[in-house]
Amino acid sequence: MTSSSGATTSQNVDYTHFISLPLSIHPEMVNKLINVQKSVLGTTEVYQDLGIEKSIFINPKTFHLTVVMLRLWNKDRFEAASEVMRTVSPKVIVALERRPVSIRLKGLECMRGSPAKAYVVYARVEVIGGEARLLRACRIHNFWHLLPSPRHPTTF
Repeated sequence: MTSSSGATTSQNVDYTHFISLPLSIHPEMVNKLINVQKSVLGTTEVYQDLGIEKSIFINPKTFHLTVVMLRLWNKDRFEAASEVMRTVSPKVIVALERRPVSIRLKGLECMRGSPAKAYVVYARVEVIGGEARLLRACRIHNFWHLLPSPRHPTTF
């Protein structure tokens, strides 16, 4: 259901937004992504039968790590999420001890479970050291309970 402004008025929508960390700022990661894409696409007889083609790989310029998916079905929820992000960003930086977290991307999987239904190929993330810092930062993400409730849109 949408309003006259085109905004949806129902919370029964699929994800509308996501928060991510850019990985494309690291040239070595982009090169590795391109090599993986070439490797997979180079073995066409195996993967073409599964429906895996170049279009399901991310553009290397937009390579990112998705942190959380959100359902922001109207302007109020979008603005509330923006405010929550402004509030928790400093806390996340402190939880990470103002240092980067090293990760390793492992394997390839298809979103939606089966290659026949895939529209995105992704890699699992493995933290290399710093697990405690990342866990502390991830616990902060529980801030999403601060968003307006679907039943009580004006409460936080």
